[in-house]
Amino acid sequence: MKTTASRPTIQLLAIAFVGSLLMVSPGCVRLAANLVHAIKGYDVPAEFNGLEEKKVAVICSTDEGVSTDVNGIVVARFVRKLMEEKIDKIKMTGEQELDQWVLGQSSDVRDYAEIGKGLGVDYVVAIDMVNLTLKNGSTLHRGNCDLTVSVYDIKKSGKVAFRKHIPGFAYPSMEGTPTTDVNETTFRRIYLTRVAHRVARHFFPYEVGADVAADASMLAY
Repeated sequence: MKTTASRPTIQLLAIAFVGSLLMVSPGCVRLAANLVHAIKGYDVPAEFNGLEEKKVAVICSTDEGVSTDVNGIVVARFVRKLMEEKIDKIKMTGEQELDQWVLGQSSDVRDYAEIGKGLGVDYVVAIDMVNLTLKNGSTLHRGNCDLTVSVYDIKKSGKVAFRKHIPGFAYPSMEGTPTTDVNETTFRRIYLTRVAHRVARHFFPYEVGADVAADASMLAY
């Protein structure tokens, strides 16, 4: 009996093939970028979809603290924007409201349940981003950090409703991009944007192959 592979299976095999092109040689990069953008129509479902019609605070802490490091502030800002675009009727706590609450405390605050209670939200999406680096040697830009994404249900005394560890999140995933092609400020913004996408996509469907497409586009400079 003849069987036919499902569309998602075919797409996943195609993504794997494109990924292999990225590892073969720089000359394959533009071909990989074109192939990835041709693979459409299959979304990966959200891992946690309880944020619709809820009031949510997004907090990103780094080695420097909560709401005090520019890298964490930028990641939280991008995540808020993505959630507002992708999640129906979500109500986001503003950056200034969070800053005022944190600055009003007498010490560094990392009790996310307490922050959520103080802000009067339903959920806190907490991003812990540590061990951030932006170079691979002296000649390549390549971001890397360890991430933990947690959702705290404030209505249930701050119980953890979802948690995901993402160790060693690297971008580009292969090698890096020459420092002569992109300055550090631009690359930092690119990498923090990718971190935000990696975090936010736990909460809404995203297109399969998005990471490979991003790598292909970056390496095609």
